[in-house]
Amino acid sequence: MNIDTASATIKVDTPGAKPDVHIGRSQATCHLTRGFLMEGDTETFNDAINFTGKVKAATNDKEFANWKFRFLQFQRVEFLGYFYAGPKKSAGQISLQPHLKPALSEKLHLDSEEDYSPWTHSFDATLKAGLITQISGDHPASRAKLELTNNKTSATNFLFHIVDKRTFWTVFTAQGPDGAFQPLGHIEWALEFNLMFKWKGGKPEKSRNSSTLTTGNFTSGAPSDAEVKRMCTAPAEPFGNEAVRNAIKFTVIGGPPNRSDQDTIQFINLPADFYQP
Repeated sequence: MNIDTASATIKVDTPGAKPDVHIGRSQATCHLTRGFLMEGDTETFNDAINFTGKVKAATNDKEFANWKFRFLQFQRVEFLGYFYAGPKKSAGQISLQPHLKPALSEKLHLDSEEDYSPWTHSFDATLKAGLITQISGDHPASRAKLELTNNKTSATNFLFHIVDKRTFWTVFTAQGPDGAFQPLGHIEWALEFNLMFKWKGGKPEKSRNSSTLTTGNFTSGAPSDAEVKRMCTAPAEPFGNEAVRNAIKFTVIGGPPNRSDQDTIQFINLPADFYQP
């Protein structure tokens, strides 16, 4: 197939995608507003960010059927922290940092699932008048328990701060009959959930939202990041979401350096009115 790689483009659509948090009965769920639905305890995450990739090619239906034009996506966990404080100094504090080893052995992962690995989805591209079109989407999220028991003080500590910072590369990719991957172009984007909480009457409420979502411009070919570029030609497990979930579980039941329980200490940025009975 003769692919006009210079014609490749990706359009990214993010209107209405704004980082925020839903506070449930037992956990806080960070989401992107657009596409997030909550019915009772059931969460639904429809795509908040949409990508449309296009490229011209000299081909026919028979040849096109032997190719795949889809999206690869990679995510790097830059920082992942959940912080809990007691209602008074003697109750202590807890820091959870799942992004550190040994909880998370590698920070860069393939952002896919077993059912359609290594792609972001399983549906095929379309070919019309020499133009190949494919779409993709995403809705990253982050969850944290509202309460944890401090292992040193045996007191309940309450969610104070969430920081979840990740970088993503969404790569429009061609795969020929020989199985080789050819990156046609990519978008690099970044998401940071940064939320703080206060407790009033024994219930949490959002006190500050400094979260950000930023998307870069389309760039032809593979990403310049050496590690991501290598993975574009040989995408493989582990999958990012699974790795992060396992790292969080490991951290909650583990110890230093991922989990730190302190007694008679409070975060320096903890407001005096953090917990009001």
